[in-house]
Amino acid sequence: MADRKQPGKKSGSPRSQAPADATTFQRLSAPVLVALTHVPRWGFVIAIAVVLFAGLAIDGVVGGLLMTLLAVFLGWLAALGWSSYSVPARLLRVAVVAMVAYVAVSKLAGLGTG
Repeated sequence: MADRKQPGKKSGSPRSQAPADATTFQRLSAPVLVALTHVPRWGFVIAIAVVLFAGLAIDGVVGGLLMTLLAVFLGWLAALGWSSYSVPARLLRVAVVAMVAYVAVSKLAGLGTG
């Protein structure tokens, strides 16, 4: 009977690896988060706003790269707290990152120029 697996215990399932992966991701992100805590909140908000408005105002590759940077940053922040968000909050975060990424791809592809 020692050979039998216990019900509900799947050692190789991807779900059993999720907490370890999430912990690793959070541990690797910790130094950046600690550095961000030294930035005043108002400075952080202003920096995000500047990148957003500059990315929207500048056409071409530069605007696309700014929007890509913003999409990656917002996606990273969303991923850090993913397990604590409700389903509607998750959907909102996915929608925001997707919209910023869409604008980035549009600018990089030259679709936003007239």
